Amino acid sequence: MVDILKSVMLTEAGVVHGFTTGTDFSTAAGFSALKETLQPTQPIYKMKQVHGNKVLVTSEMPPSEWTEAAELEGDAVIADTAAVAGVVTADCVPILVSCKQSGLVAAVHAGWRGLKAGIVRQTIKAMMHRGASIGGMVCAIGPCICLNCYEVSKDVADLFPESSDPIKGSKDKYLLDLALAAEVSLIGVGLSSVQIDKLEICTSCGTEALFSYRKSGGDCGRQYAFICK
Repeated sequence: MVDILKSVMLTEAGVVHGFTTGTDFSTAAGFSALKETLQPTQPIYKMKQVHGNKVLVTSEMPPSEWTEAAELEGDAVIADTAAVAGVVTADCVPILVSCKQSGLVAAVHAGWRGLKAGIVRQTIKAMMHRGASIGGMVCAIGPCICLNCYEVSKDVADLFPESSDPIKGSKDKYLLDLALAAEVSLIGVGLSSVQIDKLEICTSCGTEALFSYRKSGGDCGRQYAFICK
């Protein structure tokens, strides 16, 4: 049985989705466990995440077996067919998007590199190109590393001036709020704050059983954020 956190906003919209806790999705065993938990009728679609801005679409992808490794590179997947779309994270921001009018859903993996490259804007624009509307969207920003736990260099902080704070007593070290940077990207492409549900759970200092790349020094598993069409 896989433990799953849910967004109130997506739940009220009737969307099947979740952010896993405790189970490691860096191996096939996690996906097998989730399949037993969800009992889905839809195929799963996986990506080889590369911290870029490429958006994949399920109608143009071969479905994966739940135990198969991802082959296609991308950092967001739009489900325009019956599908389970998801991303794995361990500090980066998982974003789930649903558009009621079009029926499209998407899962986005957004670290600072992907946010800088425009992965959020690319995803929303690609959804709109396929019939989604900004007004019909609701989004959930899932567990990620929080402002107090994410120290970055000045050159990274300078990319996100609205989401970073200098560390007192240091000229070159800053704290970066990735969830806020993701929210700013969503608002920048046209969504309003009332369409965005932030779970406000830190992968590093939070009480949930979550994996943190930064906290572990890079030796950790991955959680999975998924949404179903």
